[in-house]
Amino acid sequence: MENNFYVYVCLDPRVFGDFVYDSYRFDCEPFYVGKGQGHRHKEFFSCRRSIAFRNKAKKIDRESDGVISLKIFEGNESTCFIIEKKLIRLIGRKDLKTGPLLNFTDGGEGTVGLIRTKSHRQKLSKCKIGEKNPMFGGGFSEKHRKRISKATSGENNPFYGRKHSKETRRKMSEAWKKRGPVSEETRKKLSGVHKGRIISAETRKKLSLANKGQIPWTKGRRLSEEHKRKISEGHKRRRNLL
Repeated sequence: MENNFYVYVCLDPRVFGDFVYDSYRFDCEPFYVGKGQGHRHKEFFSCRRSIAFRNKAKKIDRESDGVISLKIFEGNESTCFIIEKKLIRLIGRKDLKTGPLLNFTDGGEGTVGLIRTKSHRQKLSKCKIGEKNPMFGGGFSEKHRKRISKATSGENNPFYGRKHSKETRRKMSEAWKKRGPVSEETRKKLSGVHKGRIISAETRKKLSLANKGQIPWTKGRRLSEEHKRKISEGHKRRRNLL
């Protein structure tokens, strides 16, 4: 198994101190221990997090420079599970009143390779629609949006300097083709979302400023007759729906 997993600890920068747990020492209070891959240790507001975790992260973000996330071990998945369980046991869980961690399990479970059934996916979707969604009626603060932008811009972007290979593009194209045409019901829903929508003068001004000096991606390109025919057919279908 590849050694692309890690164990991380999330710290609250508002609570300073000397937090020692066996051979582990932190300058701020730990509130979560996890195992992950990729950018998991920085996904503080993901819907895959518990509500308690997201609320804590939002409060920390408002009152400080944000959550501190430390990778403390990198290795294979089985070893990471062992270390994750050990740390949770040493630090203690808040729900069990044994420590400050917001973990609701003893760790070591993981969802790598898990395939959810269709009914399970529908239940997950239902519990996050409308007012049940933690972002319903709200949004990220300007400060938070800037931090996200900075964290994913330029060399910080995991795709920076990379391009999809021809083989990857071919697979992506085939995947889209397998989806088939969009159903009439979906088309009506998409149409209804945008009907009567009015873009404010302020938004139009922002869009204009953002596009000034930019070279249109279509400049110098000529559409094939086949492409033109497809665009024409698409417009005709839209008119028929209205």
